[in-house]
Amino acid sequence: MSKKQPEGKKFMKKNILLVLILGAAIIVCNYFRFFKFKQDYSFSLNQTKIPYVLQEEKVYLFLEDILENGFVLDTVSGGYKENDTVYRYVLWTDSLLEDSYLGFIGIEKTGIDKVPTGTKGEIYINGLQIGCYLLGEKPMVSLEEFSDLPKGAIKNRKEADSQMTILFDEEGTQTVLDDKVIQTAQIVHLTLDGGLENKETFGFQNCSPYLVTNEEKKTSVSLQTLETGDTLKTKKGEFPLKKVFAGEIRGMRLIGLMEEYMNFSKVLDALKLSARLENGDLYISGRGEKRTIYVQEPEPLGTLHYYKGRVFKIVLKDQNGNDLDCLLTGDTLYIGMEDVKTKNLLGEKGFVYDNYKWYPMP
Repeated sequence: MSKKQPEGKKFMKKNILLVLILGAAIIVCNYFRFFKFKQDYSFSLNQTKIPYVLQEEKVYLFLEDILENGFVLDTVSGGYKENDTVYRYVLWTDSLLEDSYLGFIGIEKTGIDKVPTGTKGEIYINGLQIGCYLLGEKPMVSLEEFSDLPKGAIKNRKEADSQMTILFDEEGTQTVLDDKVIQTAQIVHLTLDGGLENKETFGFQNCSPYLVTNEEKKTSVSLQTLETGDTLKTKKGEFPLKKVFAGEIRGMRLIGLMEEYMNFSKVLDALKLSARLENGDLYISGRGEKRTIYVQEPEPLGTLHYYKGRVFKIVLKDQNGNDLDCLLTGDTLYIGMEDVKTKNLLGEKGFVYDNYKWYPMP
């Protein structure tokens, strides 16, 4: 027995050593598991790193971080609505908002209130509704919706527990949260006036409907807002973007639309012509029908009516390289009356404009 006892002790020591090695291996694996996970992705908005929350393979961004990086809060269009049962957040890209339009101000650079208890939260960005999510009382938006990233582009790594709600700060450090991200308002693509804008209305090609671009790399996603003068690409063509109008307060007034602009799409249809917008240039094609058409003169409509839907103010160049003041509302192109009167827009097609009348050249 005296000879076997050391062998037993030796065997026990080996077992203890194996357990310690195995335990150390597990600790090391878990360390690198979380280290690797926290290094998987970083997100930036307009070159500033922002925190995010990962839950069930979806990424959510805090609305307050969006506001602080290139957006402004519209306190006139937002706030309590529908007998105080809805609290609306309305954000605009700073440079795209027509701040002085009709003298309505109500703009703040920072400061997102928490969703009041018992109140439904809604979020509108550049005049269009986006799904509203809450983490506690803090409003959030989905990265996929906000930036138009393909669904599932940012995948949860196998090493991470997909059931966890994990907060990543700007440096990638993670914190497992007890609260869950919940959705309070479905994304239905409503404009500020309640009208529906589906994806085909404008057919955005280089950005999301919220006018945000994305650049995905191996370990990062860079989000960038379209600014005044940047090129907007749609199914109708591409052109420099100037401003965005939407809603009762900051929408395009019909009286201004009719007095200051002409429905150029309607004119082209009547003359059997068509327009193409390419690289910021306006191209008119077709042989045209040599006849005279009369355009309806503007009627007094009051100042409270506004165009329901989003309106983009854009700049186009005519065949001579002159800048044209234009508006785009889905498939309809409007051109400023001053340009209609002075730029001879259809001269190459043999038509002349005079006092709300288009007629063939003599």
